[in-house]
Amino acid sequence: MVDHKNQLVIGSGLLALTLVLTASYSRSSNPQSNNSVTTLNPPATTSDFKPTQAQQLWLAMDEAEKNGRYDEALASNHAIQAAYGNLYLINYRAGRLYSLKENHAAALESYQKASALAPGAMAPLNAMAASYIALEKPDLAIKTSLAVLVIDPMNQIANRRLSELYVLSKQYLMAEPYYLKMLALTPEDLDIGAQYAWCLYYQGRVDQARKVFGTILTAAPSHTSSLLGWNLCDSAKGAKS
Repeated sequence: MVDHKNQLVIGSGLLALTLVLTASYSRSSNPQSNNSVTTLNPPATTSDFKPTQAQQLWLAMDEAEKNGRYDEALASNHAIQAAYGNLYLINYRAGRLYSLKENHAAALESYQKASALAPGAMAPLNAMAASYIALEKPDLAIKTSLAVLVIDPMNQIANRRLSELYVLSKQYLMAEPYYLKMLALTPEDLDIGAQYAWCLYYQGRVDQARKVFGTILTAAPSHTSSLLGWNLCDSAKGAKS
């Protein structure tokens, strides 16, 4: 459902910012103006910066996370949320902190809240898929990754995750289009190229797999995975003849 109230608030904010920037530009380009740009934008110094309570809590959360004190970081996160409401960044950050604690159920809940607050954002959806994998729910991870591709069909994280999930379940034909998307994005990634070749090999398409392995070995003669694949393809070819 479209939140018209939020759209109005955001639209008003953008209009106000536009007016301020327009005023700044007109004054800076008009030397006859009584008000200088420096009046609107006074030079800031380090000594002028006095963090608000929310900023102090956020800085404390950063410091605690950096030092592996995840419970302490979450306490700061919850304090910000209690004071300022259910915001996207706070929920997304809570998800990451719960993931670091390996509390994947709580992480998933936080990522779901973040996703509900920003339905077009891909980061919480990709994070939800990772949580589902950690919770051993691959079907839901696939469903969530497919939702990412509705928004961004070439999303690298989602395409890679889908290819890997389908390979793990031995659905090699289903994995193939996602490898092809990744190769379209990063054709120089030899490891993805080798994974695609293995995907072909396990479908029984040995000649095609051998050709891909051979192309990789032209550029990187010691590429371990491709060497193994090439040898297996040669063996399979020899067994047929």
